[in-house]
Amino acid sequence: MISNKNLSIHFKTVNYTLFFVLFLIIISNFPHDPQPIESWVNCSLYFLIFWQSCFLIKNSTQNKSLLFNIALFALFHSLSFIVAYMGENLLFGLYTTWSFFVYFSIFQTFLFVLSSIFIWVKYYSKNSTDLFSYLFSFLLIIPVFLWFFFTFIIHPQAIFSLENSQLDKIILKIEFLPLIFIIWYGVLVYKYDRSLGEHINTIMVCFFIMTIMDITNLFGSVYDIMIFSFTQYVLTLTLTFFVVTSFRLINHVCSTFGQFYDILAITGNSYGVPIKRKKSASVSFLSFAKAYFHQRRNTVGFLTLLFIFCINFFTISVFVKINLAVLSFGVLIIFYFLTALYQKRLTNGYLLTFKRIQKV
Repeated sequence: MISNKNLSIHFKTVNYTLFFVLFLIIISNFPHDPQPIESWVNCSLYFLIFWQSCFLIKNSTQNKSLLFNIALFALFHSLSFIVAYMGENLLFGLYTTWSFFVYFSIFQTFLFVLSSIFIWVKYYSKNSTDLFSYLFSFLLIIPVFLWFFFTFIIHPQAIFSLENSQLDKIILKIEFLPLIFIIWYGVLVYKYDRSLGEHINTIMVCFFIMTIMDITNLFGSVYDIMIFSFTQYVLTLTLTFFVVTSFRLINHVCSTFGQFYDILAITGNSYGVPIKRKKSASVSFLSFAKAYFHQRRNTVGFLTLLFIFCINFFTISVFVKINLAVLSFGVLIIFYFLTALYQKRLTNGYLLTFKRIQKV
C-alpha cells in the first residue's frame, strides 16, 4: 500500500516531467537537427530520474551525496536536447557551437563516471565521510580526464581541430574506467555481502548496462561498424528500469521501516554483519495509475498534454500550433490555480456543504 506522502511525491515527479515533455513538444516545431523519437523519450526519462533523485535527497537519511551525484548526472543528460538546436547555428557561430558540444560531452561523461565510481568508493571505504569519498573519487577521475583533455583545457582553440570521431575515441577510452569499477563493485558485493542501502545494487546494474551501451555505440561510431541498431531502445528500457528502481526507493525511504532498515544496515556494516530482509512484492503500478488519475487536476493535465502532442502532428503552421499550445497551457494553469484555491479553503474550513433535504 502506497502512503499519501509517497503518492504526493510520485505525483509531483510525474507532473514536473509532463511539463518538461510539453516544453519539448513545443520547441520541436523550431528548426533543429533531426533526432529519433527515442532520444526525446530518453531525455524525458532522465528528467524524471532527476526529480526522483531530488525528492530522495530531501527525504532520505542515508546516501544523500550518492543521490546528489545521480541527480546532477540525470539533469545534464536530460538537457542533451540543447545540442540538436545548437547544430542549426541560429544563435552562435560554428566555433562556439562545436566548443559547447565538446565541453558538454566531457562534462556529461565526467558526471557519469563520478556517479558510478563514487558508489564504489563508498562501498570500498565502508564508513568514510562524504569529503573523503569525493576526494578519493576525484583522485581517480581527474588525472584520467587531464591526460586526455589537458591540451584542450590549456588551448581552447585546439578544440576546433578536434573531429567528432576523435572525441568519440577519447570518450570510448574513458568509459572503460567506470566499467572496471562497476565490475569491481560487483566483486566486493559478492565477497563481503555488505549493504550500502536498499536498491543501490540495482542502480549499479543500471550503470553497468548504460556503460556497455555507451561503449558499444562509441566503438561502432569510431570504427564505423554497426554492431547494434537498437542501443537507444535498450537505453530506454534501462532508464525505465532506473525509474522503477527510484520509484521503489522512494517508497522505501519514506517509510518508517525503510529508515530503520537503512540505519540497521549501516550499523551492521560497521561490525561486518550483513543485514538481510525478505524482499517484498513489487509495487503495483496499476494502483498508482488509478490513484494518479483519481485526482482531477492530474487527469486534466494529462489530457492537455495529450492534446498538445496530437496537434503537433497536424499539418498546420507553427504559429497556430504554438498558439493552441499556449492557450491549452493557460487553461491548465487556471485550472491548477482554482484547484489549489479550493483545497486551501477546504483545509482552512471556509467551505460549507449544503445538502438538499428530501421530504419523506
